[in-house]
Amino acid sequence: GIAFQGFQNLKENNNGFLVKFNSDGTRLWGTYYGGASGPEGRFSNIADVNGNVYLMGTTTSSTGIADAGFQGTYQGDNLSFDAFVVKFNPDGSRLWGSYFGGNRSEQILASALDGDGNLFIAGETKSTTGIAVNGFQNNYGGWTSALGSFGDAFLAKITEAEIEPDSDNDGVPDAEDCAPNDAAKYQTANLFIDSDNDGYDAGQENVCYGATIPAGYKATTSGTDCNDADAAVNPGQVEVCGNNKDDDCNIATSDVCTQPDADNDGVPDASDCAPNDATKYQSALLFIDADNDGYDAGQENVCYGATVPNGYKLSTLGIDCLDADPTIYPGAPELCDGKNNDCDTQTDEGCPVETAWYFDYDKDGYGNAAKVVYAL
Repeated sequence: GIAFQGFQNLKENNNGFLVKFNSDGTRLWGTYYGGASGPEGRFSNIADVNGNVYLMGTTTSSTGIADAGFQGTYQGDNLSFDAFVVKFNPDGSRLWGSYFGGNRSEQILASALDGDGNLFIAGETKSTTGIAVNGFQNNYGGWTSALGSFGDAFLAKITEAEIEPDSDNDGVPDAEDCAPNDAAKYQTANLFIDSDNDGYDAGQENVCYGATIPAGYKATTSGTDCNDADAAVNPGQVEVCGNNKDDDCNIATSDVCTQPDADNDGVPDASDCAPNDATKYQSALLFIDADNDGYDAGQENVCYGATVPNGYKLSTLGIDCLDADPTIYPGAPELCDGKNNDCDTQTDEGCPVETAWYFDYDKDGYGNAAKVVYAL
């Protein structure tokens, strides 16, 4: 007894309904509206000047609601519901239908049409996503906890303009999208190729990209690069000698230049053992001779300047057995000083044997061991 020559003539669950009467009260058509997993409720409707009618309400159905609308998928869960909007022509045929909802519940409380046929809907939402886009307030401000929630109001404008296809849902119609099936790309530009990111280009390329210019490209350039694989090579560089590169992209000056000399000691940094110390510039394997007796205690690679530093020698007379005493070295004369002067493992060999004389002030025949002198 409800549906008659309408869009949906069979009841699926606790569906809503819409009936059109003429001015005499005669039913022209009637239709159920809803899905199998309803119920639908909280209904309202509004008609435009052309006789089309919009039916609005809430639903928990995941099927039977949306068709050719802006939101084709139910977003609620088993504890919430979405709002819906459906438009019928004067004969009762559905022109389009759409969900309007996010991750929680919505209901439409008011609606209006403007002179261009745009539909405005207002209501309440507890959804934190899926509601706002391109609006004044795009972030949910309501309070939500495990004990309950206080929702936000919402206002949405639904245009009657033809909705252009947008396969990747990136907000750019397929006809204007350079990559209609890739949401990460949607715009094109003739960009400068800059693989080494040095600001100089290796030509231009028409690139399809998204919100930001991709790596390896620039919107502007400082000039043409001669090697886009090396950031240290471009027209803004200073030529570096000896590196087999045309650093400044000028073949006439390639490796023809004054070699760097940071400490200005006259020795190029590449050949300087201490490029930041003007007192040192050459290195050699020198003999260690700390006591300066001509005999060494091994060798060491030393960085130095014009003269060999103290404690080192260019040549050696032999290996020292004690490099801290200039009186001790191979072949040194024995000085009868209690030392092995000549490095032969013997001490004071060849020296006359002396007699120890102990002080005996009291002349009792016993000497003082702490006070002794030696004499022949």
